[in-house]
Amino acid sequence: MIIFSESLANTYFTVALQQQLLAYNQCTYKLQYKSSELAAKIALFPIFLTHIVLILMITDRYQTVSHKQFDE
Repeated sequence: MIIFSESLANTYFTVALQQQLLAYNQCTYKLQYKSSELAAKIALFPIFLTHIVLILMITDRYQTVSHKQFDE
């Protein structure tokens, strides 16, 4: 079983979020010159969905950590 340290987990989430922000910025830059508003919204939906999932994962993770600290 692999046990991740706190700093490694924080690094993983930070890198994942940075990659999503980079993809979002590249997508919006391309879309503002080539597409209509509806096409832009459709193309950006998966990126927004990934942001929401990442935020929920991070929130759940920190709530779990804080509950474990209070239980001890």
